Amino acid sequence: MKVKKESIQDRVMALGFDEKALMGRRATLIALLRSLQKSLEQNDTMTDGTKSLIEEKQFSKQAGIKSIVRKPNSTLSHRGVQLSESLHRHFDRSGKGGMTFKEFRGYLAAVGRRKEMANVTDNQESWRLFFDDMEGLDERGFLTESGMVKYRVLIEPSHPLEQDLLKVKLPLLPEDILLW
Repeated sequence: MKVKKESIQDRVMALGFDEKALMGRRATLIALLRSLQKSLEQNDTMTDGTKSLIEEKQFSKQAGIKSIVRKPNSTLSHRGVQLSESLHRHFDRSGKGGMTFKEFRGYLAAVGRRKEMANVTDNQESWRLFFDDMEGLDERGFLTESGMVKYRVLIEPSHPLEQDLLKVKLPLLPEDILLW
């Protein structure tokens, strides 16, 4: 026994819908969507004075790494900032208030990402330029806590802070709660 294949029109008619009315609504929806697209393209600026998404995309292609590190796609909560600073202090082995290139590479090794951004982390000068563009180095060339926070914001979508903290056995909870 051969089963007859039903077309979309047959299904629509079986449900009791008027095909011409549905096609008319479809055409109207498509026209509205195209109108909306055109409107967004014409008025593609935000009211707060920031660049439009289209301009930002073109800008990022032209500006390279600076556009990426200065306009991260996500943010950290207040607690996330505190935890990032805690992570920074943990790997500031020298205790000088900033992470050196070697200490930063030690951080990457400890969290199991030695090859992360290899073009940046394989060479001290590349690393310095990267974090300098991000305004994350102090006058000595050490990575500051705020630089670490900016870096964490940059990588947060692909490498959650909680995972890094757990790998290096740092507490996720605030110290007050741990003492309690």
